[in-house]
Amino acid sequence: MTSRHGSTRLWPVFALAAVAVVLSLIPTAFVIGATVNAGWDTARELIWRPRVGELLANTTKLTVACVLASVVIGVGAAWLVERTDLPGRRVWNVLLAAPLAVPAFVNSFGWISLTSAVESYAGATLIVTM
Repeated sequence: MTSRHGSTRLWPVFALAAVAVVLSLIPTAFVIGATVNAGWDTARELIWRPRVGELLANTTKLTVACVLASVVIGVGAAWLVERTDLPGRRVWNVLLAAPLAVPAFVNSFGWISLTSAVESYAGATLIVTM
């Protein structure tokens, strides 16, 4: 049942959402401002450095590998939980979704604090996939 008064209760939610949007745009505004202040020639020189291309290639390679690994692990785990008589299905359901609640930087910091063996492409692939 909705009424004219129901929409007035939503304005605080919209106001909080607007604040969140503005706060999330601050880093983008900073980058745009720094680019404009530096000038287009300086920005072009920074963007077209060889290191930027190398980093873009590494990021693309890591993204492709992690997406493929995540698809294999995710589909396999989902199939086991939903289509088999796996003991403790409800527990597995929660455990498999739990990593989504941990921010990536916390996960990465935890792994790198645990062992230096993950300081490689294979380690980065493992961390990002998990």
